Amino acid sequence: MKIIFPDNFYIQEKARQRLENAMLNAVATLSSSKNLDIAGLSEVIVVEKIKPSQRHTYLGNIGGEVVTNNHNPLDFTIRIVGTIFDLRLMKDKEIDAEFINALQHELAHVHDHNKIPHIYAERTLRNKTLSQENAIGGVALRIWSEFIATQLSSNGRIHNRVENKIKALNQICQDLTKAPQEQRCVLIMETLCSMAYFLGDIFNHEELANEITERVDIGQYTSYLGRLDEELCALLETYPQWRDMTALENLKNIVHDFFNATYNNKGESA
Repeated sequence: MKIIFPDNFYIQEKARQRLENAMLNAVATLSSSKNLDIAGLSEVIVVEKIKPSQRHTYLGNIGGEVVTNNHNPLDFTIRIVGTIFDLRLMKDKEIDAEFINALQHELAHVHDHNKIPHIYAERTLRNKTLSQENAIGGVALRIWSEFIATQLSSNGRIHNRVENKIKALNQICQDLTKAPQEQRCVLIMETLCSMAYFLGDIFNHEELANEITERVDIGQYTSYLGRLDEELCALLETYPQWRDMTALENLKNIVHDFFNATYNNKGESA
């Protein structure tokens, strides 16, 4: 596996080697601690920023993405924001913890791809034909993907992270309510994914779930958070023994209802 730093990340060779070793050790430790299947991961590219997206507007600048090889969908590259991975900041335990959590989240995405590769392959094939059904299936799979990656990377240090996600979720729901119709599609997807991040984080912390959930104020969208919670937990019981995209049928129904309710500006589906 290769570790690649930004081109302008000037550092002495010995120090660079130490950082590369630290990254390799981090990948090995994080994957083994959660028994993650990261077969096919060939590169971890540390970058200054990921292409702008609505997600980063609401959830901050620490994050990453998994990129698959077009010719081999089981060949993975992780691109992760790493301006914080600077020698001057390595002593900052809070910054380091955020980076490590983001890295583990991306490793969990690789694990998920390896567990249900046929589902991702089917989604890719379906996406070649543009239709509402295929689009909703893609959103449903992304919701699942963010939920499982967050659930697998969640740890004991969730308070600050969850507080940020509560604020992000509350804000994006307010923005969605006020958004012009032409802007709602992207916001709908990001709202549902924000719900998935939140539910994935509190999944392993039942003793905190009620206390944390009480601080979520998303108005007319509250019922959808409950529906997502119920369905994602049900999916987790059968994961990864899914034959095809029909496993996500109930999740797709929630997405469909959410789109309908939002475009009709009501709290219930049309």
